[in-house]
Amino acid sequence: MLGLDTNIVDFGRVSLAVPVPPRSVQVSNKGTAPLSLGVINAVGDFAAAARCPTTLKPTDSCTVAVSFSPLAPGSRMGALLIPYDSGAIGVVALTAFVQTATVVVPATLDVPKNPSFTLMNKGPGALTLSRLTLVVGTFYQLKSDCPVSPGPAPTPIPAGGSCTVTLVFPANPNCVAETDVVQIFNSSLVNPVSVLVRYGGCLG
Repeated sequence: MLGLDTNIVDFGRVSLAVPVPPRSVQVSNKGTAPLSLGVINAVGDFAAAARCPTTLKPTDSCTVAVSFSPLAPGSRMGALLIPYDSGAIGVVALTAFVQTATVVVPATLDVPKNPSFTLMNKGPGALTLSRLTLVVGTFYQLKSDCPVSPGPAPTPIPAGGSCTVTLVFPANPNCVAETDVVQIFNSSLVNPVSVLVRYGGCLG
């Protein structure tokens, strides 16, 4: 007889592109005869790594590690499938809710008067930045203290967290109007968030 220590694994609220610790499900033989196990797998955004033999003796048990790699925001559902004996299948429901981040930036940035802006994550999920770019990139240079993936140790920006983006520009003695667009790519959005950069004229 197949025994499971739970019939549902809920990963709770997680953030897109932020690693989620795996959860464990214990499989046991509650009967008096050997229990044959098939290939254990998971469906949905979930994966299973089983440390189980093909046959469980009575009272023996083994562990299945269930991992979750969200592919989209919102409610995510799947199942852990444990085939056993003659075509029977044990099922553990798998659930999670994937939160997205809300990026808040100014619509425009006028330089050189205001060369920097704050990028804020209003939540509720953590924010993983994948890229910060300039569309034109011939007049301004982009610098920031924002963690961007891939990187040596990309760190998600938590809800309520922020970082600073600065536009570095060369001397413009003729006050020639130059515009560009900063594009902010993150794992939660299909389309980037944009900030229009305008050269607001010479100072002084």
